[in-house]
Amino acid sequence: MSDAPSKYAENQFDTATQDNASLMSEILADVMPRITAAAAIHSELIPARDLLVSMNAAWDAAETVLANAEAGQIGATAAFENKLLSLTRKPDPDTNSPLDTWDITIAGQAAYGSPLYKTLLPHGRETLTAGTYLQRLDALNAFRLRLTAQVAKPALVALGATVLAFYNQAVALRNTQNDFKTDVDNARTDQEGVRKLCAAALYGMVGLGQWVFRNTPALVDTLYDVNILRDPAQTKPAAPADTSWNPATLTLATTVPASGATRYEAWRQGPGGTPELLAVGERGALSVQIPANITFDAGDTYQLWLQSRNSRGSSGPGPKTTWQAP
Repeated sequence: MSDAPSKYAENQFDTATQDNASLMSEILADVMPRITAAAAIHSELIPARDLLVSMNAAWDAAETVLANAEAGQIGATAAFENKLLSLTRKPDPDTNSPLDTWDITIAGQAAYGSPLYKTLLPHGRETLTAGTYLQRLDALNAFRLRLTAQVAKPALVALGATVLAFYNQAVALRNTQNDFKTDVDNARTDQEGVRKLCAAALYGMVGLGQWVFRNTPALVDTLYDVNILRDPAQTKPAAPADTSWNPATLTLATTVPASGATRYEAWRQGPGGTPELLAVGERGALSVQIPANITFDAGDTYQLWLQSRNSRGSSGPGPKTTWQAP
């Protein structure tokens, strides 16, 4: 007699969605209309339907929280990196970079290569530009301490205050980035708990379906698409066909569902910047609300667009709209 466990001893919904939480979204999107229709005919399935309605709502909420925490982390990381990169970036052709200006101030107080210059910038400009981002933060802090120690040279003490302001702004952005990372970690933990509950509800649905359809067992397969579990062959979704922007409500929207899309992402690109993911909409919604804490610089012109997403990834950009912030 074999000691091998029954095939029903394993919850295939749980197994299939481990380390692939987005696949749970596809399974639930497939199952919900099926169980709703089946329960309307077979009242014995109502408990399974009601539980799945609850689990589907919990999953959608958990997925939305995670998606927007991830979007926030991406944005916060970009803001922190841009702040450090701005140290050597010229705002325009006729304006020095902050580091240029700092170096000029130091040169006015200490000749290049002199003991004081070497004290302040022991490795030249690379003192502040080399190493990891965190090493550069530490270098900035040490630099401003060396400047403020030059009490006999008020210009250097004043420069120390300028460097401190820059450093504090960078640290604040770094802290925001870390806060979002914590939010992402917490959201993933919460989502994992909901994933297991959803898998259990789906497993129970199949078991109940086997009882309800005990005389016609082939009908159990009408409750879900077994191919999604066996071979989730879904491809990336098509890009949105159109885009509208409502600055009053900070909403990007499309009018026609893109093929294969389960959610939409809101993106923007500012002048001279890189594409930035702002937010991810709720499952099934054709619009994305951009969080109020995301700001637009007055007078700057932005490109805004949507991208579709599903468990296989994101589409390319949909049509872009141009908008100048008032």
